[in-house]
Amino acid sequence: MQSAIESVLAATPQLYLTHITKLDNARSVFENGYIATTDCKVLEESLCYFFYGRAEYRGRGYKASDLDGERPVCFVIKNVDKNDIFSVFPFDTGAFYLKDGVQERYFPNVSDILDLSIGDDVESAQRLITKFWENNDNFINNKPMDDAQVQYDNFSEMEVGAYIQLLSKHGRDELDGRVSTPEIVALNDISLHQVEFIIAPSQISDSEAFRRNCDDYGIVPIYYYTMTPLKENEYISVIQDRFYELLRKNV
Repeated sequence: MQSAIESVLAATPQLYLTHITKLDNARSVFENGYIATTDCKVLEESLCYFFYGRAEYRGRGYKASDLDGERPVCFVIKNVDKNDIFSVFPFDTGAFYLKDGVQERYFPNVSDILDLSIGDDVESAQRLITKFWENNDNFINNKPMDDAQVQYDNFSEMEVGAYIQLLSKHGRDELDGRVSTPEIVALNDISLHQVEFIIAPSQISDSEAFRRNCDDYGIVPIYYYTMTPLKENEYISVIQDRFYELLRKNV
């Protein structure tokens, strides 16, 4: 995959990176002053993860809850330094080895996920967008190019054809938007000084402690609103709406 995008110009301007977690976890992030790495079973390293240009998330809460700590928050980051990046992938690595997941459906002959790495800097995600979506607008609006529009050799670059097929299924089955979103995998903890915005539930908009934490790191809070308790995964469309509004205003 990396060789297929090496000569492609990066889509500009660079988009934001996102990291979504529960509000309860975000409290620990503020206490530590950084987004911490965690042990990754897929890549067998201690790493932290960011999606490029989209706010994607799937939590594990299947019951609606009105507990504030269960609501997700989205850290929005402008960039991660190349020296902090382990690798960049064209999709969510967590979905690769799942039963009926990305490997089984689209890359059955790829045994090592590292073979699908597209580079080790944010610019590689920008080149991926040019290659498969042509520009940022198409990427944001989920309008990938089809097989006839993407130049590739269907013998030496079979993985490219498989990725085009994956993109065509975005949003049409249980493999959600994470599998068509570039993933930036960082080796090191990422300081909150690198965070520009945080998208958080309106229930904490009056919290002096939350505002003080944001001020300490120069983070601008953006609030999302929900009227009734939702399941953890149901918040994502509300967060995405706020994130895309942020992109329109700041990118």
